Amino acid sequence: MKLGRRIWFETPIYHIDIPDSKEINKQLVRDILEWQTKDDGIICSNSGGWHSQTNMHELSKFKTIYTQIKSVIKELSQHLGIDLDAYKLITSGMWANVSNKYAYNKTHNHPGDIWSCVYYVKSGENGAKIWFIDPREQAHMVPIPFKDSQQTSAFSPQVFYAPKEGTVVVFPSWLKHEVDSNLSDETRISISANFHYKET
Repeated sequence: MKLGRRIWFETPIYHIDIPDSKEINKQLVRDILEWQTKDDGIICSNSGGWHSQTNMHELSKFKTIYTQIKSVIKELSQHLGIDLDAYKLITSGMWANVSNKYAYNKTHNHPGDIWSCVYYVKSGENGAKIWFIDPREQAHMVPIPFKDSQQTSAFSPQVFYAPKEGTVVVFPSWLKHEVDSNLSDETRISISANFHYKET
């Protein structure tokens, strides 16, 4: 008997390594920590950590990483067939997160945008994972009894990505996510950004 299958309503999560990230990250660590000393930051989903203002993409010292991240979103848009001649890619905001020991990010999403991303500048030892939660509420009602309890599949109620320095993870802005407590003595530093399209 032949088993037919088609996937509908899938939730894509993309990841890509940024070229020359080691050198970029060395400077980013210095610049972000210096920024933190001059800016009290804001409170969003962060608990115990520092969340910068969201104008990072407008600051000249962060132009290199902003250009790299935006090029990833453009490449993704082209891959999906987005008409970038008729629609302009807009950056809604970009910010840094600095998480010392025990800091974490509560469950949240990013309303009003299409793509969100996180770029890892400094992950720390056994860095805190980012978890993505299945947006279909019904999928959480009855767990599927896999042989391997650690198995991750399209039926998993949530999946995680371990932070990897130099990697950017891109996901739909409506997808709920959270970040584990940083149990390392090392500071965890990341950059996030939001994007949408506007008709030209």
